[in-house]
Amino acid sequence: GIDTLLRVPQSVLKRNNKKGDGWTAINGEISNTMAYLLYHPGGDKELMRLVGRDGT
Repeated sequence: GIDTLLRVPQSVLKRNNKKGDGWTAINGEISNTMAYLLYHPGGDKELMRLVGRDGT
């Protein structure tokens, strides 16, 4: 489990916007979405639209 939460400012989220290091915020939680590139039903192009941004 996770003992503490880390606040991630928007500026840090924006910097993580490339393949291999792509973060997306969904409902206030940050996820590294790169593990889903091969499995996303919309393809990697659709997933990369939200990398580095809030996808809520």
